[in-house]
Amino acid sequence: MHLGVLATLADHTGGSAAYTLVASDERMLTAGFELHLLRPSKGSRLLCKGEVIKAGRTISIAEASVYIDELSPKTIVAKATITVATVRAAQRD
Repeated sequence: MHLGVLATLADHTGGSAAYTLVASDERMLTAGFELHLLRPSKGSRLLCKGEVIKAGRTISIAEASVYIDELSPKTIVAKATITVATVRAAQRD
């Protein structure tokens, strides 16, 4: 699997996990992203799980783990740490 696919999946999943904890008038932006490739991601189906490590008022930290879902047991291929900033949504006139 291409690195860009793994990075996008991890960023989206970790950010989405953090987004579940903000108010309806707030949005989240990725402020930092670190991806560790643990082994080759050979396969056709990926599974990604996100978890909030620290939920803060303005900065939160989440992790995402990417697995190859075809192997038994599931094999982790990448681990990401995502820092997200909470911002107020723009008001539309």
